[in-house]
Amino acid sequence: MIVTKAKLARGMSYPTKSSILVEALDAAGITLSASLNYHHAGGFFDAYFLPPNPNVPYERLDMYVGSVPTGRARLARRYFQLSVDWVQNILGQPQDGPIRREQQLFARSLPDDLSPYAEEPESVGSGYAAKSG
Repeated sequence: MIVTKAKLARGMSYPTKSSILVEALDAAGITLSASLNYHHAGGFFDAYFLPPNPNVPYERLDMYVGSVPTGRARLARRYFQLSVDWVQNILGQPQDGPIRREQQLFARSLPDDLSPYAEEPESVGSGYAAKSG
């Protein structure tokens, strides 16, 4: 996995570590070429499934993770953990089916109220829950 990380502003944190995300993808058997881009502007979590094309003959995954205020980081991390199994659903589709022939986007924004995530999520693999949305 290629990881690009922007320098954080004071008082900000990232909601996940690249090593944890790599472990979760490995545990799920996802072996796509992947990039993980941390940034301090934009959305909370965006991920693109990119099918093969004439310039790049293989499937790949581009993920973008935004920063959060440090005081919200712990709960944001738990909320983020509910975001990772969607790519398994895509890879479970037929190779020649319409889902895997088109770019797919999974986007998640951080809710104002993170109190429902105060409890540890039920975990699968490396602590990532088998839910998406």
